Amino acid sequence: MNMQGLHYDLDSLFPENPDYLKEEEVCLKDYNYIKELYPSWLYSVADIIEEYVDRYEFDGSAIYNEYPDKLTINSMAEDIFYWLGYDSDDTSNMVLDIIKLMLCNEIYLRRRRHERICRNFQINRRIYR
Repeated sequence: MNMQGLHYDLDSLFPENPDYLKEEEVCLKDYNYIKELYPSWLYSVADIIEEYVDRYEFDGSAIYNEYPDKLTINSMAEDIFYWLGYDSDDTSNMVLDIIKLMLCNEIYLRRRRHERICRNFQINRRIYR
């Protein structure tokens, strides 16, 4: 069989105007700019939190539960707290609270991004069926 004459019109299979990718790029650029305004020690904590949450970015993960439970968030924050080299003897409850706050913010951002991507994927899937 001669395959040279076979041509797939890829433009018809994929949307020409994936606005959600441009929107995601703008949001990420804005987020990174705001993150640069953090104090230097918090900027490095934010990077560590991002690395930590990367391990939980899969379907069925606790961060994508409809209602993430407080115990999981506290456990994740304490892991990051100890990973940063703090121990429970430190008078650093405020640092742990800041880590929890930043962790919740990072999880929120990932949940919104996941929702946008899944929603747009479902729309595109329905169009091309």
